[in-house]
Parts: sequence; structure tokens; C-alpha cells
Amino acid sequence: MKRKFFAAAAAVCLMLCLIFAGCGAVNEEDYPPLEKVDLSSMTLETVGNSTFSVQYPAGKWTGSDGTSPLIIYYSDTLGTGEAVNINVQQSGTYSGKFTEKYMNKLTDGITESFPNIEILRAELRSINGRSVICTETVTRFNDEMLDLLLEQGVLTQADIDNAGGRDVILSIPPTDQITLYAVTGAYLYIYTGTYYEESQKADVLEALTVMAQTTAEVK
Repeated sequence: MKRKFFAAAAAVCLMLCLIFAGCGAVNEEDYPPLEKVDLSSMTLETVGNSTFSVQYPAGKWTGSDGTSPLIIYYSDTLGTGEAVNINVQQSGTYSGKFTEKYMNKLTDGITESFPNIEILRAELRSINGRSVICTETVTRFNDEMLDLLLEQGVLTQADIDNAGGRDVILSIPPTDQITLYAVTGAYLYIYTGTYYEESQKADVLEALTVMAQTTAEVK
């Protein structure tokens, strides 16, 4: 059930990116780089669907082909109720540059659409000279969000009842997420890492960075 809620949030986030996506001459800014990951010293696995593929650190993570969005799981948490994961979605075409104005519109849209998401940080950064937006958020389930998902038809009352009722859903602990928005080729991609313990954060960020560097469209 938790996965369904996060998928709903990702779908609306994707819609916001499509709305805010701009176009214009590419002019990358000199933003502070995220921690550089040396791919030459890593063993990587590849996972893909009919649209694009990504690579990720082997051993630590597990992925399967054909999912949409593409999802990989932190191997040590598979089979638990708190499976750390990263999902990747291709948004619309994007040929403009990331600006502070764009980032603020994006984060404002997320805050307005998701009353249960707290944005802790939003920054313009770079990966291998390409500008990216990096956000850190905390998601908490609350009555307002459940009412919104019911109103939108994303969830039904039967879904809530099958999960054990509102009280069970509202008892789900807060979830931390790191999201990267990056452009590869003609498209904007959204990489969202979900984790539950601070000790997992570094591995999530490393995998996000690897995936953003290795995304390739399927020809």
C-alpha cells in the first residue's frame, strides 16, 4: 500500500514537471557539483524498459527490466516493510536551462499539490558539468492527503479499508526522499530515492548520481 501512495505522488510530480518544462537555448550554469562518482572503479548493472535504460551499483542494489517507472531496490532491505528504492521516470522534452525561478515554481507546485510533503532543501547542482535540481523531502501521511487522493480517484475507500483503515495508514512513519531532476538528450528525467534511515542516505545518493550519469534512451 505504501508503494501505491508513493506512485501517486510521483505521478502528480511528473505532471508538474510537464507543466513547468520550458524551452530555449541551453546555457548550463556553474552550479556546485554533487559528490563525483568514479564509474570506472565500479561494477555496474543495467536495467531498462522500452523507453530508456540506466545503470546502478551492482551488489548493493537489485533491479528488474520492464518496469515503468524503472525501479531498483536496496538489496539489504528487500522483503522488509521498508524497502529502500529508487524510481526513474522520463518526463517531457526539455531544452531549456534550469534556473532558480524554474526550481521555485517546481517546489511551490509540489507543496501546493502535496500537503504532506515537507521540502527540507532544494538546490541547483551539477553532475559532470550538467545542471540538475536536487531536493530533499520528508513525506508524512495525513488526513488531508488521503482526502485529496480520494478526491482525485487515485485511491478508493476500498483501498484504504484493505490497508487496515485510516489509522493504520496514518501510523506509517515519515519517509525521507532525495530527488534529482536532470536532462539527458531531449528529455527531463526524475530520479526519486526513498529511504528510512540516515545510514542509507549515502548509498541512495551515490546510486542516484550513477543513474543520472548513465541514463540512455532506447533507440
